[in-house]
Amino acid sequence: MKKIYLCFVLLLMTSILVGCGVKVRIKYDDASLYSEYKEEVDLTNEEISKVSIDWISGSIEIKKGEKFTVYEEVINGTYKPLYWYANEGKLKVAYCKSGTTNKDITGLSKKLVIVTNKDLEELDIDNVSSSISIDLNEVSEIDIDNVSGNIDILVNKVKKVDVDTVSGNCSLKVMDNSLLKIIDFDSTSSNLTLLLPEGSAFEVDRNAISGAYNNEFDNSSDGFKVDFDSVSGNLNIKKIE
Repeated sequence: MKKIYLCFVLLLMTSILVGCGVKVRIKYDDASLYSEYKEEVDLTNEEISKVSIDWISGSIEIKKGEKFTVYEEVINGTYKPLYWYANEGKLKVAYCKSGTTNKDITGLSKKLVIVTNKDLEELDIDNVSSSISIDLNEVSEIDIDNVSGNIDILVNKVKKVDVDTVSGNCSLKVMDNSLLKIIDFDSTSSNLTLLLPEGSAFEVDRNAISGAYNNEFDNSSDGFKVDFDSVSGNLNIKKIE
């Protein structure tokens, strides 16, 4: 739960500083290696297996397709381009140039679309105030830190899903759980809806302060683990129809 509270405190502090007219700079490591986005980025010929995204406002869509591309468009506000970096099998996407201040992107909202023709080893998303939509074939690990934005995940196969969220509901649909080891969900004021195939075997470890629990499956000590820690959040586990 520590990451959730840290994100919440940082968001609150940023809001206070903006209200006071204080500039906050967005910085990230290895900024000199990043390229400015000018047009759709085609990485089809690159061996990308890991994707890392830092996004601030708007929406994120990650889906399967025939190529591996990165694209963005403005929803609202004065445009500031994303910056990206691909090396040694990893793609990193940043919302804007390192050193940009909060005032520079006030009112800006953008849509990020990543299309991949490859199965991924890792998908890592740090997000504030954006909706997240994921529709992929196979991912080894999905790790999402989220503040204020709903999350919708549809995946055929996955080994591990780790979601920390504040004020953002999550829907996770796993079509084939043969690889699944653990679903780890930490939340504040957020619900988790988990959709699984008929006959799924799993163990639920639930620690919640205020929140309903509904499970259409029989409890089991076999299979994968669902670890749910929440303050004011419902857990609904349903069978895929």
